[in-house]
Amino acid sequence: MEIIEINHGIAHRIRDKIFINSAIKGYDKNLYDALILHETMHSGMISFKDFAMEFGNEQLTGLKKKYYKFILTHPSSWSEFSPVWFSNGELQLNSALLIFYIVAILLGVVILKWI
Repeated sequence: MEIIEINHGIAHRIRDKIFINSAIKGYDKNLYDALILHETMHSGMISFKDFAMEFGNEQLTGLKKKYYKFILTHPSSWSEFSPVWFSNGELQLNSALLIFYIVAILLGVVILKWI
């Protein structure tokens, strides 16, 4: 598995590559290692298992405070919340976020129709 340090987002896996924000390593090595472990557990494809892992995320147990502090203090990490972006000239897709946003929009439409 190839680990590629980038200057935005937090961490994500695409096929056999893990992309991780280089600022995390200098911020907290335990958080960096936990994120790498979490990303290695993903299949690298779009699947329900991968989607569900984002909500369980046991690898970050005990590190959530540092994780959220990193997000708040590093605006470059905010791009992690976009389901689609370009990196290294390629279109990248965060399937878990894309599914989440689609479900949220559909639920919103259904709720608005009932009001």
